[in-house]
Amino acid sequence: MGKRVSSFLLLFLILGAAVSMLPNLGSYEFRMEESRRVLIAWEMVKRGEFLQPYFLGEPYFNKPPLFNWLILLSSSLLGWGELSLRLISLSFSCLSALTVCMFAYYLLKDAKLALLAGLTYLTFSDILFWYGWLGEIDAAFTFFILLGTVSLYLSFYKSTFLFWFAGLFTAGAFLLKGLPAYGFYLITFLAFLLHSKRYEVLKSVHSWGGALLSLLLPLTWLLLTHYPEEFAKRLFLESSARVEGSFNLWKLIWHLIAYPLLNLKQTLPASVVLIVILLKDRRLPTLPRELNPILLSLALNYLPYLFAAGSRGRYILPLFPLTALSLSPLVVQKERAYKLFLGLASVFILTRLIFGFSLTLIDEKRGSAKEAATRIVQLYGDKRIACDCEEVKSLCLYVSLIGDKYLRKSRYEERWEVNILCTEGTAEGRLLESFRLFGKEVKLVGRW
Repeated sequence: MGKRVSSFLLLFLILGAAVSMLPNLGSYEFRMEESRRVLIAWEMVKRGEFLQPYFLGEPYFNKPPLFNWLILLSSSLLGWGELSLRLISLSFSCLSALTVCMFAYYLLKDAKLALLAGLTYLTFSDILFWYGWLGEIDAAFTFFILLGTVSLYLSFYKSTFLFWFAGLFTAGAFLLKGLPAYGFYLITFLAFLLHSKRYEVLKSVHSWGGALLSLLLPLTWLLLTHYPEEFAKRLFLESSARVEGSFNLWKLIWHLIAYPLLNLKQTLPASVVLIVILLKDRRLPTLPRELNPILLSLALNYLPYLFAAGSRGRYILPLFPLTALSLSPLVVQKERAYKLFLGLASVFILTRLIFGFSLTLIDEKRGSAKEAATRIVQLYGDKRIACDCEEVKSLCLYVSLIGDKYLRKSRYEERWEVNILCTEGTAEGRLLESFRLFGKEVKLVGRW
């Protein structure tokens, strides 16, 4: 396969992977934590408070507000809805793929390898089918961690001045997801320090300045919130909860077995090619020495999640860009492996395209929260509506957006006339009607 034709094919598949995530991007109803992110951003507008997040009228401490600010920006341009949310994630996924390509070319000086790394990243199953486009924090967090990692690498191997950028991107990562940002920063710093043996950077004004910047910006935001101590405590508990199960020996043993298998599933189809190479050759091909610091960084960053029994697969998504970069030289060294990967990647892209067009069928099967919300607004839009149904928060979100309302829990909306409930048993007021959504019975009760 000619080099020019091969590069063109890789570029075509990269574009195909990005396009395959577009079908029904703006019509598939909010799922998982998407509704929470948008509700918090919506409440920022309605309350006029942009530093302290609220969720259904209650102070929210689990995540800093940068992702909600991005939703505000996107929604001000495109309007409030699924599209304005998910375009954020899709944009960051594409930016991560572009950064991987550029960094791979910087390291390996090979356009084919660079494009292959970008394609590998975008076709990872967790990226292509879920987190690459869902309106959750992971895609944005991955991009900021990637920029921080690239900045740290260039700080050690090119110019220490770039430590300032590493600190800036780490601060952004913290404002997205909290303390894990510092874990990635410190471990990556240690990996590059050990590999480069440039211990003099420990005395550099730039390295200390960058580290201080990574702390100063989040600390400034934290002190401007209404409850800085509670916020700091909750962010710490969010991170420490991941290691609680590690003190149970059986849970830890099971995690050590199951987690790598989960990671292989997350990194399909590239992981299949890697397994085929290992089974056939019984050893990995030699990787370019330029990747040694990257491999060390990946290994050290992976270990805490491997030994933390509470770790989920999505926690290591920030490692996927450099994983893709490291896998591309393995794939390209064997012509059969390369062709196998291109074939599997093409199948995955086509499957994702079909999956995208079928997303609305999933909405029909689980029940439409948007249709239920439209009915509620039509019948009771002139009433004070409260929402105590956090389990089906997408319904509360759609009522807020369709009715241009600010919904809060009943304890914060004492004069409520209609309440959205999803608890069993009776509640204050009379039953107006009920809906079946996501396998749950949602009740509408009124008191007037």
